[in-house]
Amino acid sequence: MTITAKRFEVPGGPALAYDEAGDATAAPVVVLHGVTGGRREWEWFGVTAKLATEHRVLVLDQRGHGDSERTPGAYRLVDYAADLVAFLESVVDGPAALVGHSLGGLVSAQVAADRPELVRHALFEDAPVYWTTEVWMEAVRNGEFDQFRLLAQLLRVHHDQQGTVEQLADLIGMMPSPLGAGTIAEWLGVEGTLAYASCLHGFDPDAIPPALEGSFLDGFDRTRPIHCPVHALRADPARDSRFFAEHEAPFLATHPRATVELVEGAGHLIHIEQTERFLTSALGFLEVS
Repeated sequence: MTITAKRFEVPGGPALAYDEAGDATAAPVVVLHGVTGGRREWEWFGVTAKLATEHRVLVLDQRGHGDSERTPGAYRLVDYAADLVAFLESVVDGPAALVGHSLGGLVSAQVAADRPELVRHALFEDAPVYWTTEVWMEAVRNGEFDQFRLLAQLLRVHHDQQGTVEQLADLIGMMPSPLGAGTIAEWLGVEGTLAYASCLHGFDPDAIPPALEGSFLDGFDRTRPIHCPVHALRADPARDSRFFAEHEAPFLATHPRATVELVEGAGHLIHIEQTERFLTSALGFLEVS
């Protein structure tokens, strides 16, 4: 499977890096990572190649992430969504399926509601679509995002010292694993940690404060219905889930073609922790008419 790295200049905005794979005439699928993620994580864990067996797959580095340009002071949900709209209009040139993890799910929801003609399916992987600013700030006060603060500090030092990807891999490898036990290096191994470090190497630490402050949610309206097929993958509530059990009822009531699936034993990073289960769910959902 050939994966080609490309770039797209958002009119009046940043240059975005993306990977493209699969048959260019097949139905397009655009994949969006979460905060601090990047397009290489989808390649490393085999998601890009598997999706590309049946679809034209385009995997974005969102603004301030990976190899895409930084946009200091412009890391709100509406900023990310504007980039995606431009990408869909100019690169995809037609309606696409959106697969979004966490932040990527929020961006997908915003665009699917704003521009329904551009979206034919929307899959939200443990996206916090029902987190209000108040809920977000309570989570911050409870220390749920302390690792983001630590990561921002580490990356500022790394960038100031012009460190290498390998040096960054050594640093983040010592950080606690999101699985709740061991380190990232023990969880991902050498090559997996390098893949994660390659995502973070170009990440702008200034993208983290808006998320911690909740201000990046400004303008997000979770009450608007999305009329295309919508599927929410929900992480195990015993783990670090962002889509709670109580979110199911309003989600199903708001979106007429919505479904929800619980992935038992998986935390927030379903596509990494249970890759095969994620792919089975995603590929099955993308066939829904």
